[in-house]
Amino acid sequence: MAVYQNQMSLPGCIVVINMIAEVLLKMKNFFCNSFRLVSGNNEDKEKLETQLHDMAAMVERLEGSRQKLLAEIDSQSTEIGKLFQENANLSSAYQETVGVVVYRQNQIDLSDLVLFQVKECLKQNEELVAQLVKEQGRVEAPVAEVMQLSVQPEQARQAYLPGFARL
Repeated sequence: MAVYQNQMSLPGCIVVINMIAEVLLKMKNFFCNSFRLVSGNNEDKEKLETQLHDMAAMVERLEGSRQKLLAEIDSQSTEIGKLFQENANLSSAYQETVGVVVYRQNQIDLSDLVLFQVKECLKQNEELVAQLVKEQGRVEAPVAEVMQLSVQPEQARQAYLPGFARL
């Protein structure tokens, strides 16, 4: 959006237009009063016609300036409308982006929670493995003893079996 240095602000344009309107009103009043005052004097009429011609030229310049100012006001109004539309689009895009960021942040928070829970499960698993190793150590000695005791009757039977067979 290009802004030209020659552009006048909208309030400034309105002030100038109001000043032009005041000058035109004063000129109208001046001409009306001047025609009433001039009677039949040709010299006064010529001065008045010269002044009238000069003022008419001034009125044309002022009207040209007024038209330029009105065109500038239209141009600035159009530019303001475009800026409002662009602002609305940017605001909408910003809100959409904020929504995406919030969604992503929620996903990150959920991932962090799941990761924390997985780490806690791994700690519990390590503790259970340590307990299992301790329990295995405690159970191995009695199991070995039971195995040894279960073998002894068979050994005793084997040792006495030949003696029983003779009987």
